[in-house]
Amino acid sequence: MNTFEQEIWSSLKLLNACKEAHVYAWRLYDTKTYWGQAKSIPAQPADFAAVVNSRPYLFELKSQKSEPSFSTSNIRDNQWNSLLEFSRCGGLSMFLLNRRSTPGDYKCYAMPPEILDSLKDGKDCVRWAKIEANSFNVPRLKGGLWELSVLFPGLSLPSVKSLLPCPSLPPGQLTVPQTLSGLG
Repeated sequence: MNTFEQEIWSSLKLLNACKEAHVYAWRLYDTKTYWGQAKSIPAQPADFAAVVNSRPYLFELKSQKSEPSFSTSNIRDNQWNSLLEFSRCGGLSMFLLNRRSTPGDYKCYAMPPEILDSLKDGKDCVRWAKIEANSFNVPRLKGGLWELSVLFPGLSLPSVKSLLPCPSLPPGQLTVPQTLSGLG
């Protein structure tokens, strides 16, 4: 799991662990490591799945340091097709695109696959300015967390920041980075 995936997973686990949030999320793995050997398993539709207040979501995460464009060439066909089909069947699917080109100034843009596909315009890359103009920003919190509650508009979810500490979470059940103490 790369750094961006770890950050999103930590943020989802906070929402997941708080019973008041009505969120169930899980990580989908493409590869497993057994006794030091990577074993391939069938391709997964996305990196994360979640159910939020009875609504299903799929999230495919992509992180790049490149400027001035985001390369879509590392999005596999099964990822495009799975997210598009999931949306067609009534679920909500999104790409979470992480721009890490400037150290300490990381950005995350959430975008449905239909919109990202339309921005490609027959090319294998999309300028970050186009992505920013056609997506919504997921704010970054201190400690490497992301304010994922913005992905679920109209559901009255608590903010990730407000879940520290979560009232229904027994002490010690969820390990979060010590840098979270700087939130406030």
